[in-house]
Amino acid sequence: MKTFPKPLAFFFVLIGLLSLGTGCGGKKGGGGGGSGTKDAELKQAITARINSFKTAVEAYDVEGMLDFLYNTGSKEQLTIAEEGVGSCSKDYTTLETEVREDEGKERHWRKSPAEGGNGYTLTMKLSTITFSNIKESGAYAVVPFEIKEAAENPSIPPITTDHGHMTCEMVKIQGTWRCQKLTINFYTLNNAPSGGKNALTLASYIGGRGKGSKTKGTRGFSFGSFVFE
Repeated sequence: MKTFPKPLAFFFVLIGLLSLGTGCGGKKGGGGGGSGTKDAELKQAITARINSFKTAVEAYDVEGMLDFLYNTGSKEQLTIAEEGVGSCSKDYTTLETEVREDEGKERHWRKSPAEGGNGYTLTMKLSTITFSNIKESGAYAVVPFEIKEAAENPSIPPITTDHGHMTCEMVKIQGTWRCQKLTINFYTLNNAPSGGKNALTLASYIGGRGKGSKTKGTRGFSFGSFVFE
């Protein structure tokens, strides 16, 4: 039987252990993945929830909008801030009461003129979401947005009535991502009509839900400005 000096034998044992740890080709084992892949999965899941909120806002789906939130009992569940004006906050109960009270008229406006409605549409466009402090249990997401409104009766072409960004403090509750603190920041936007029939029509419908007064008496989440009789 061939034998090796003790230092040389130890060297061979060490090489064998290193080979087992790295696997074929010298690459680390364990199937890859890493924190980068995990972060991407978390971002994807949170983005899906934010998009579901977007869809609910457009359709004025009360259950969908409220389902996005996690009721913490805080007096500042929702904060609405307007550039150059100030901010105001609402608790979950106040917010829920307002969106439910307004559901009837909001859904009626969205019906077609043939159904007695206004053919009203509110489109919420989201830009690239910025994430921070990402963990499996929570994360912050900053979401730039733009709101366009239009109607068939009266005829009002699509116009941008809001833009700004949302800051969403997201938490994972029983396997579902929800927002425990939502801050909606509205930027200054000049929608002054420039003249003509369409401008006069637009002037009579815009502003009832918050033009220049997002923090004063506006209801719900305060997206949009059109009001119809």
